[in-house]
Amino acid sequence: MIRVNGLSCAYGKKTALHSIDLHVRHGEMVGVLGPNGSGKTTLLRAISGTLPLVSGEIRLDGHVLSGLKPKEKAVIMACVPQKLEAVFDMQVTSLVRMGRYPYVSFFKGYTPEDDQAVHWALEKTNTLHLRDRYANQLSGGELQRVLIARALAQKTPLLLLDEAASGLDAGAQAEIYDLLKALNREGMTIVSAIHNLNLAALYCDRLIFIQDGTLVLDGPTTQVFTQTHLSRIYHAHITVFPHPTTQTPQCVLVPGSAAPAPTDG
Repeated sequence: MIRVNGLSCAYGKKTALHSIDLHVRHGEMVGVLGPNGSGKTTLLRAISGTLPLVSGEIRLDGHVLSGLKPKEKAVIMACVPQKLEAVFDMQVTSLVRMGRYPYVSFFKGYTPEDDQAVHWALEKTNTLHLRDRYANQLSGGELQRVLIARALAQKTPLLLLDEAASGLDAGAQAEIYDLLKALNREGMTIVSAIHNLNLAALYCDRLIFIQDGTLVLDGPTTQVFTQTHLSRIYHAHITVFPHPTTQTPQCVLVPGSAAPAPTDG
């Protein structure tokens, strides 16, 4: 589904990703983790096609990303940002309907099929009751679910999310990731940058860790989510233990154990 070879990206003269190689297969649910500023968002921006590459190549479903037109990309992949740069005075239904962009031609408006997709997406995200509200009147959690609804309305096989549950309470986080896991079980490929380590371990079968712009760890959650790995990557003593219900690995920080991250020079 996604194949990344030798990917390097930069912001001005500062290199943000260094020679990343990554293969995400159809039907996987992958969590992208790492310290703040490690390159998680940069990787998703590169895969989504919104950030130019310094070097390397990205393929989506066998197609070279740089050769795809916007509508062609939008049929393969939908993206959910961490937050909107600006929240417009737009009705929720209209905002979610924007996800139907790749299927609407210049000569005709939205079809009953488009309306069905919007209704389905609103139902899936438990936002149908918000359909007549305006986006700038929503809480952060409500708006985040609406943005996910917009992505689902695209009906794509691939979904990219950048901190989709950031800033939400525990119940809202569980609601969003329960939904994502259900969609994944139905066959959707999901790649999600996640700040919450335990949330990632609970829901993702595979985790990749980025540190200082380099992919340093990649594998099944049960194998890579260890005390040794987490303590090394996050420069702190982190203890790992099994979840009492699911037995998936979870972690806690040992107070007073954090060390300053190494700096250049």
